[in-house]
Amino acid sequence: MIYRLSDIPGHLHEFFEPAHEVEIGLEPTLGEHLQVMVTVFREVWRILKPQGTLWLNYGDCYAATPNGKSAEAYKADGSDDRTFRDKPFSTVGPTGLGGVLKPKDLCMIPNRLAIALQEDGWWVRSEIIWHKPNPMPESVYDRPTVSHEKIWLLTKGEDYFYNHEAIREPVSGTAHARKPGPNSRQNVDRVPRSRKFADEGNAMVKAKRSFAEGTSDLVETKNARNVWTIAPKAFRESHFATFPPALAERCVKAGTPLTVCGCCGAASGCGPICEMYDRVPGKVFDPFGGAGTVSLVAEQIGVDSVMIELNPEYAQIARRRIEAGIEPPSIAEVAGGAHG
Repeated sequence: MIYRLSDIPGHLHEFFEPAHEVEIGLEPTLGEHLQVMVTVFREVWRILKPQGTLWLNYGDCYAATPNGKSAEAYKADGSDDRTFRDKPFSTVGPTGLGGVLKPKDLCMIPNRLAIALQEDGWWVRSEIIWHKPNPMPESVYDRPTVSHEKIWLLTKGEDYFYNHEAIREPVSGTAHARKPGPNSRQNVDRVPRSRKFADEGNAMVKAKRSFAEGTSDLVETKNARNVWTIAPKAFRESHFATFPPALAERCVKAGTPLTVCGCCGAASGCGPICEMYDRVPGKVFDPFGGAGTVSLVAEQIGVDSVMIELNPEYAQIARRRIEAGIEPPSIAEVAGGAHG
């Protein structure tokens, strides 16, 4: 069944609720689960524009629950929001990958999935840490409390849309711009070695003259770092894997053009014929729609979205949230700001 919110002018939000009795994540082994996920993202690859980006947030789990409390019990009392605590492959035993999970092992699912997708053809461009300043409490005394999740930025190739200006971060007030010099290379993560030179008679000047001249201008923002401090947002309804709108906002703003060519769908058009077509809103696709946070953020930013959700209850939650037009907080309003 397809739900279309036709009462939202100019935007497309579709909710798919196909009959599905077995949830993704209930596979007998970790290896089988990863294969299912790879298959899902092959379909994402199929419909993703050549310059599109994939932002993948994935939680981790341990091979055994130390205190013996089941994940269902955690979810029943609302004390756990991690997605994969209760999966069969979280128990001790073979992983289906040629190895064995021992009691209390960290399953390393996000990394295993990123590697599997990389081997299937995706480019892994960034490993982003979502730092939670107010993480879910844990009754453990033999390891630190988990206070982060990972977000992977994946692409179909070396050339893709990425709006770095949309998610730039504030600086401390003493940062300088780094200008490209004769020996610099664009789009390469490389920082020249900093050396003091004595012939200038100024002990406060670093490196050689060209370096000092290239960093002379004060700047107010800096390129986004790959550690994002964003507080988890409380959610009243019965969905245990929600993430804050501010997290989705960063990904959507950086990875989705506000408008695209109405002919080819490219951010800058593909040729002279594109001049004959009007610009249309960019589009976000979420294959695991959940409570609709991504579509909600897309609506507020002004781009279209399509989401798929197998759970009818979650699809209804998403529908209610978007129809209500709940305003998500902007990045600037997130407590703690960006961690850099």
